[in-house]
Amino acid sequence: MMQQAHLIETIYQTVQEPESWPKLLGEMVTATGSRSARLLVMNVAANRVLASTKVNIDDDCHRQYADYYVNQCPWRPELKRKPSGRLYSTYLHFSCRQPDFYRTEFFNDWARQQDIHHGLCGTVYGDDERSVQLLLQRTSGQGHYTEQDTRFVNTLVPHLQHALLAAGQIAQVRVEADAIARAAESEARP
Repeated sequence: MMQQAHLIETIYQTVQEPESWPKLLGEMVTATGSRSARLLVMNVAANRVLASTKVNIDDDCHRQYADYYVNQCPWRPELKRKPSGRLYSTYLHFSCRQPDFYRTEFFNDWARQQDIHHGLCGTVYGDDERSVQLLLQRTSGQGHYTEQDTRFVNTLVPHLQHALLAAGQIAQVRVEADAIARAAESEARP
């Protein structure tokens, strides 16, 4: 319970301190016994990465993922059909079984080199302009995400949604305030 409360506190810290996202992802990795984590800000169709934050993923591997492998992931088509607002265990909640996953281009050309065998993923937020997905990964030795793991992370999703919504609203207010300040500066002074 204390771990959950600390994670929630860090989630809301990201609203005013966007540089806290890697800290939050790192804490989620620790709390769930994971290898790595990524938060992807994507277009509405969720087929192009617009921005991302990651922990424990090599920069080059992450760039390859964002540029190409995001759409080669065997869980992605099914994830698009799953209800948003929660995460799903790739082992328990997807039709691509583990032996089939091991035969994919995604695993053989991207995930294997990082020892990524299991995931917990879902769309945690969406609006008219973007879709935000959270992905946690585990190695073969760490095992798959259980129903208990999934329930724990899903208790955090409403807080992530509120934080992302609030951060978007604050960013919009800042843009408008900057525009007003620039307009005021260009006005002729008496």
